[in-house]
Amino acid sequence: MSVWDWYVRRGRLSRGAWWLQYLLPGVLLPILAGGADRALGLPVTTLVTETGVAVDDPTGPLQSTVAGLLAVPMISAFVARLHDEGYSAWRLLLALVPVVGALVLVVLVCFFSGDRLPNRYGPPPASWRPPRIPAVLRRRRVPA
Repeated sequence: MSVWDWYVRRGRLSRGAWWLQYLLPGVLLPILAGGADRALGLPVTTLVTETGVAVDDPTGPLQSTVAGLLAVPMISAFVARLHDEGYSAWRLLLALVPVVGALVLVVLVCFFSGDRLPNRYGPPPASWRPPRIPAVLRRRRVPA
């Protein structure tokens, strides 16, 4: 997989690949960048509201840059996960509903498995393997 294929994901994405390739870096990299901001003594962002009150945002320039660069791959990964479950990318609009919508979207993407068969978004991801049937449950073939 090339960097561009990771950055703009197409097709379907399995749940395990999403956790390892997108969620883990999407959480760890901003944390590491924030630590680097503090270690280098870089200034934090100060926001001034309409009333003239200055509010310090705890993110520094490195952390903001990393978060901005990770926005596109995270959105494309959310879309690929929704496609894996057979849903349209329009479901991302759930994130606009305060708290409940974002929570529903995260639960859909994080915890539900995708379609085992091909759907309108393509074949199942290559990393998917059919479940193993325990030997106790397998039918024995009796020669005729």
